[in-house]
Amino acid sequence: METTNFDNFAANANAMDQELSWDAVINTDAPEYVLLPEGDYDFAVEKYERNRFNGSDKISPCNQLTVFLLVANENGEMSSIRHNFFMLKSKEGFIGSFLTSLGLKKENEAIKLDLDKLVGASGRAHVTVRTYNDKQYNNISKFLKPVNNTPKSTTGFQGKF
Repeated sequence: METTNFDNFAANANAMDQELSWDAVINTDAPEYVLLPEGDYDFAVEKYERNRFNGSDKISPCNQLTVFLLVANENGEMSSIRHNFFMLKSKEGFIGSFLTSLGLKKENEAIKLDLDKLVGASGRAHVTVRTYNDKQYNNISKFLKPVNNTPKSTTGFQGKF
């Protein structure tokens, strides 16, 4: 089986989380932010957070699910895209399209959100570039349906890395 960039990333994840002592020698600089050009990309769910959104002029206070998606460009450079889901009935379709992209939900199927199945699951999304405070960031504009609706592996990324 061919080793992928995502496999290498996952294999080094434990080493990256190794605790440093207070007198540790620091020799690594922060990685450059990888800005992906607009397009369709495979992604894997790296992690998620459960939060509480306090509300705004446009959105009522509600539970908020934040997912961190790993995406690679054609050179294999990894980028992490943060995407928020507001847990409101009016936003339910966005959550459904995310779960469908992961192969965890079939169209017109009612399922219970099972957060334990998210980490390591993979899907496909359309990535755009947005500008905020004169800086550019990647944004997920939509999650794409899988070619077939079979559940994807939750043990690793199945993309073209």
